Amino acid sequence: MLQEAEKSYSTALGVVIDKAGKDSYQYVSVLRQLGNYYNQIGDNKKAGELIGEAQTILNPVRSENKDLYNDILLSSLASRNAVDEELLNEIEDQIFDQIASNFIFLTEEEKESFVSKTEKRIIFLNSYYVRENGPEFAKRLYNNILATKQLALNSNQHLRRFISEAPKNIQTEYHQLLKNKEEILYTTNEEKLRSLGSEITKQERDLKSKLVTMNSYSPFEPKGVTWDQVRDSLETTEVAIEIINLPLKLSHDDGEEVNYFALVLKKESEYPELIHLFREKDLEDFMNKEGNVQERMDVMYGSQKTEFLDIIWQPLSHELVGSSNVYLSISGLLHMVSFPALMLDQPYEIHLLGSTRDLIIPTPAEGPEKENRIALFGDADFESIEQSDVRSFSTVDNKIKKGLESGLFNDLQYTRQEVDTIERIFNSANGMVSKWVGKKASEKTFRDLNKDNYDIIHLATHGFYFKKNSPVFSATFDVMNQNFLEDNSMFRSGILLSRDDVHGAGKNNDGILTAYEISKMDFSGLDLMVLSACETASGDISGGEGVFGLQRALKLAGVKDQIVSLWQVPDKETSILFKIFYGNLIKGHSPYHSLSMAQHEMARKYSPFYWAGFVLLE
Repeated sequence: MLQEAEKSYSTALGVVIDKAGKDSYQYVSVLRQLGNYYNQIGDNKKAGELIGEAQTILNPVRSENKDLYNDILLSSLASRNAVDEELLNEIEDQIFDQIASNFIFLTEEEKESFVSKTEKRIIFLNSYYVRENGPEFAKRLYNNILATKQLALNSNQHLRRFISEAPKNIQTEYHQLLKNKEEILYTTNEEKLRSLGSEITKQERDLKSKLVTMNSYSPFEPKGVTWDQVRDSLETTEVAIEIINLPLKLSHDDGEEVNYFALVLKKESEYPELIHLFREKDLEDFMNKEGNVQERMDVMYGSQKTEFLDIIWQPLSHELVGSSNVYLSISGLLHMVSFPALMLDQPYEIHLLGSTRDLIIPTPAEGPEKENRIALFGDADFESIEQSDVRSFSTVDNKIKKGLESGLFNDLQYTRQEVDTIERIFNSANGMVSKWVGKKASEKTFRDLNKDNYDIIHLATHGFYFKKNSPVFSATFDVMNQNFLEDNSMFRSGILLSRDDVHGAGKNNDGILTAYEISKMDFSGLDLMVLSACETASGDISGGEGVFGLQRALKLAGVKDQIVSLWQVPDKETSILFKIFYGNLIKGHSPYHSLSMAQHEMARKYSPFYWAGFVLLE
């Protein structure tokens, strides 16, 4: 088989030479592929010769063939028996220069697509650093993680933060752009859809062209934060941990499989400590329990919690002795883990961050003193959704309508009690409360909120997340391209609210509020949004970008902190949890401590299923 592959590549080389010549792009591409083949069979000398020839040919025109040149550099790295610092520097420079030059004018959606294509090169480079190990490689690895974890999200957040402080005309233009992006969801005519898509892309690029000419504008710098800056931001008893997952062969006898690693930083660290944690298969096997949601969660976070901790945390335990705060950035399947429940009895606090680079992001200037201003939504009228003919898009409508008919999205009787109780708590402390229940708890009301009037928004309702292989996606799409909607989980996750009959069943009032729609809203400056609903932390997990769903939508919309749920939560016990939470919060405790104290109190009375699903993302 291997000899046949070698023969095929050699034959291809001869054909390319005859048709295009040795200076051609095609010849260079086949040379690299043949070099990669020799890398795989362990003939590094032959691989190096072929890849070196490819690099020599392409070097004079590398600026015109950046993708191929970057791939050739990575292939060259794999063929080296010794570490080549100069080559490593060139590879990193090429990758990040390409990111920087592209990101200035790419749209938000194009950035996400670009990152998914670039990520393979980052994974290759990071895997090389893990295999080589050692202090200098750990530094490079941590810096790469800081630069690329949630890269598109961080870049988009950076842009939105700047626009929120830009002149009024720029803000108006940007918000109109977001409305136009949402409008594309409701365009059924294919010709108009293409025209509107092109117009939106042009609008976004024109807006960015204006921004880059402003003296106060600074583009997002992926490598603007380094490992030592994160280290220097820590207090003596604090620890920062970045977790990554990479496909690796840990020994010659093993096949390639996904492994998880932690990079640990302390105040006194001379370099990040690289620690192997576990194989993804081991975590999958443990989490793949039999039974319903309650049975599985009570086993994982109850009777088998010690085994769970041993799998994912035991290798780190000795590094955390004497720690007070642990700032943790997770990846992969760990997005499905309730760290508050798992770490309930630990002597340190676990703070979940999108990236540890968040530790040194400048804190916005303090505004007016907080006045405990809260907006409450609860006991929405879900039957009104069935009466609406206009939908966010047809497939979600199909699934939700079936759910309403089958009782999947039943009335949540305790959500009215939940928001009534929270209202009393805030009123007792002279807080400012706005509350909408029943049909008034509508999508239109939510959209019309003036974010500047509130510090907290609390929604007690149904959440939804449909996996890509859900039967609903066998239906025909009548609004947008099928692959686009099916591939993007921002369209398959969201919350349900009421349809307000007074304002009719327009597109902004159908009661089905998707993550995509929320991501186009502006909640910059909002301290906390609580999604007291099922599976609001769920979504498709996409490499270093993390979870695509409601939690990403809230980050894009500018929400500072959010409380979301990992599984289907019971509304009665959830109302009790948040009664305790807000009782703590109104006394001046932070959202973190308020939730932690509430979950500790619930743990004394209830099994983990009833309280462990909620996590605070900071």
